[in-house]
Amino acid sequence: MSDTRTVEISLHHHLSSVLPSLKASSIHTIIKAFKSIELPKGSFLVKSGEICSLVAFIEKGVMRNYQYNSKGNEITTYLVDEGNFNTSYASFFQQTSSTESIVAVSDCRLAVLDFPRFALLKNTSKVFSEIVDTFVVKGLQCKDERLTAYQTQDAKSRYNDLLINQPSIVRHTPIQHIASYLGISRETLSRLRGKKYEAG
Repeated sequence: MSDTRTVEISLHHHLSSVLPSLKASSIHTIIKAFKSIELPKGSFLVKSGEICSLVAFIEKGVMRNYQYNSKGNEITTYLVDEGNFNTSYASFFQQTSSTESIVAVSDCRLAVLDFPRFALLKNTSKVFSEIVDTFVVKGLQCKDERLTAYQTQDAKSRYNDLLINQPSIVRHTPIQHIASYLGISRETLSRLRGKKYEAG
């Protein structure tokens, strides 16, 4: 089976699982607007200061979104693994300069939709508009859940949640980026991983 076909199947499964009421013909039309690409490890979907032109569905791999704080240090804002969408949302939707960079943590296989095709579908397809609205809401829920985790969970709980719910991120992402994403020091994360390993 070709990589392109594999990506299409994965995207079809994802859309139908999120919106079970979608007709297969509608999903097929939307998928055909996407293009399958490879994004090698270390390559960027967008860099800070650029206008983000693509929204990506990750069929394989892990991507990292990051910004710089006032001290010039990198802060990992999101780690996104396979089976999920990723883009610099404000930049893509508004076609303005991105405040974040998005880089491939590992070799990635993506289905990407550029902004012209996105805008055309959004204006002509009620089904596609419904999909976009659903994923915007889902994105806001994820932000709320992450904020709640920061406010109510300790470092061990946040790491355990990541390990259980997104193990591919833990496997493929350097420890310093995971620590930044969890809002803890690299040393603290090393201790947590060591205790996890000792516990078997």
